[in-house]
Amino acid sequence: GLMPENKRNDFLIYQKFKAELDEYFAALASDKLAIHPSVSTIAGRIFLNPSYLNSVIKSVSGKTASELIQEKTILEAKSYLMHTDLRITEVAFKLGIDNVSYFNRLFKKTTALTPSAFKKSHRS
Repeated sequence: GLMPENKRNDFLIYQKFKAELDEYFAALASDKLAIHPSVSTIAGRIFLNPSYLNSVIKSVSGKTASELIQEKTILEAKSYLMHTDLRITEVAFKLGIDNVSYFNRLFKKTTALTPSAFKKSHRS
């Protein structure tokens, strides 16, 4: 089916955002970057205004760009906790987060477990 032009454009921006986010986290993983991405970081990388990007993301996905960044962060965190022997601090650093208590709070808010509890439950 044909999408109206503006809807298709929004969807393409959404796809671009997701791809850029994946790339950004890959760069963090390989230590090419060391700073956690913000909405404006990603917006800048795809040459869009952050608040415009946010409204497009929200209209396509029902979530804000920062919620998607957080989900991606937690997904990557879980993967590190399950598949590597990195300490919690190191996992946070790998995600570009230098404040470990912030990382703990974010993780717990999203998963209801602390990173260490999550690690234990998956490394039995």
